[in-house]
Amino acid sequence: QLQYSLGVAYFNAAQYEKAVPVLTRASGAQPQNADVRRMLAMALLNAGDYGRAADLLRTDPALPKDPSLQYAYGVALVRSNGDSGPGDGHGSRDGAAYGKERDARL
Repeated sequence: QLQYSLGVAYFNAAQYEKAVPVLTRASGAQPQNADVRRMLAMALLNAGDYGRAADLLRTDPALPKDPSLQYAYGVALVRSNGDSGPGDGHGSRDGAAYGKERDARL
């Protein structure tokens, strides 16, 4: 839980590159926790690692019902172009609105 809270704090401070490893550890400790995986996906998206973000979002149980999550998944798919490496020069803030909106609901 501490790792997740720290990752969310980094995410909310727009320090996505710092959030990714912390949320990765939190996801490893709680692999079945969809909220942790979703936050990791949003951090990856904002850090520019579109392929890994798409991989996580593809299996998110909320994807069929959540338009914001569908948008983030679409952005990740389009930006990844089959590349799962970080960054492609297109910017990396597209998922920020979803993450902040989600945090406001929590």
